[in-house]
Amino acid sequence: MRRVALIALGLAACTGEGGGLVRVEGSGYFDPASIDFMEQPIGEVARQPVRFTNSSGAELQILDVQYEPPADGFGLRIEGGGSFRNSIVRPGGTVALEATFGPDREGPVRVMALVQSEELEIPLELSGEGRRVDPAHLEANPTAVVFGEVAVGGRATQGLTLTNVGEREGRFVRAIQRAPFDATTVGGGVIPARDLAPDEVMSVEIGFAPLQVGEFDEVIRFALDGGDQTVVEVSGRAVAAGTMSCATTMIDFGPVERGDEARRSIQCTATGAYRVASIVSESSEVDVLSVSPQIGSAVTTLQFEVRFRATGVAHEIDTNVVITATHGEQNTIRVLAETIDPPASALDIAATIRWTAPADVDIHLVRQGGLPFMAENDCHFESPTIDWNVIGQMRDDPFLSRDIQSGPAEERISMEDGAAGVYDVYAFINERSGVAPIAVDAEIVLRGQTPSTLSQTLDGCGVLWHIGRIRHDTSPPRFEATDTLGLDYMAFADCAN
Repeated sequence: MRRVALIALGLAACTGEGGGLVRVEGSGYFDPASIDFMEQPIGEVARQPVRFTNSSGAELQILDVQYEPPADGFGLRIEGGGSFRNSIVRPGGTVALEATFGPDREGPVRVMALVQSEELEIPLELSGEGRRVDPAHLEANPTAVVFGEVAVGGRATQGLTLTNVGEREGRFVRAIQRAPFDATTVGGGVIPARDLAPDEVMSVEIGFAPLQVGEFDEVIRFALDGGDQTVVEVSGRAVAAGTMSCATTMIDFGPVERGDEARRSIQCTATGAYRVASIVSESSEVDVLSVSPQIGSAVTTLQFEVRFRATGVAHEIDTNVVITATHGEQNTIRVLAETIDPPASALDIAATIRWTAPADVDIHLVRQGGLPFMAENDCHFESPTIDWNVIGQMRDDPFLSRDIQSGPAEERISMEDGAAGVYDVYAFINERSGVAPIAVDAEIVLRGQTPSTLSQTLDGCGVLWHIGRIRHDTSPPRFEATDTLGLDYMAFADCAN
């Protein structure tokens, strides 16, 4: 008998004359009175809190919980664990409960949970809908990889993505492969086991590395923990390796002024099966540009551009650009170039010293606020160029042409942009092979001005000649001769140690 309240007879204290029987209302209720679990995945259990209150004046013993119509998947228990059946709820007491829904089939379900005591049936409406959730599964894109012709001894690669198209997380465990095909991480390497959330994408590479001529067809399987596997068909044709020759095997760019660049186009021809694995310059000053067709392609004709960028102090380079085929063959193009200072007419400052004696005389250019041999402030043989003025800007930096350790010789420090700086010019005897005095000539050239020349005889180890000061903070810039000698820095000379 279903009802929320029942009038029950009970023995009560006497009231009025003679006492007697008093009617007691037995009742209870749920809060909330109905629970909709909405859509829930099959195989998972959802939980919702609900409270039961004994609103009667007597204890209620819960004898059973029935469901109409009978249905699997719903449950009602005391919060934190424990059966609601056989529990006793005191008068006015409240019990914290937990309703559960664990669907085992698709579709909507609606039941009435009837909590039964000896005298009552108290209803709780429960509803929900079971939804099938797809397990983790990998979808490959593309589903087939065709390599075409690849030279024996070489290796070609193609990219592939694996997406977890299921609605549950899955764990990728391994790639099952068979030579001459393989699956690796992008760039090579064993693919590690990893968890993949729904819709998560994993990028891999498929490789084809044949060791003999022939047609090859295989499959690569990508396995998830639990046994699910995704199959990718792979095929390729292995042919005898080809060779390549280039129109030139040496590039001589000659002298290039600092800040400028020089370029040369290269064309090569391949016979037989040839695929380019890489074109690498062995110098950071030489770049390879505009490669066509792109690296990794099968080629019959290869074109690219070699660029030399003249930076830093005056120097020469002798380096190589190396073309490597996927089957290992290499072609080397030798690259020669020289970085030179711009002409004096293109410079704001050119400070030069010249001498003929068998001695090591060094030129120093020190910016205002610094002293000779002070790091970051003295451009000389230990710091042939320094990033002064605007950081990262090469035009306003000093450059030592070269360090020469015995005369007859010439050393020059130049700046394309003198900025608004003040600079002191020095000549220093670092080493000498005899005792004779050393005659040194100095020339200071400021852009658009008549050169200033001075001469001095330096006698003794570690003599420092303060030639003068260049003031680029005035308009027009000017040179102020100092022409003084000193021994304050003799300890820095090699001949003093």
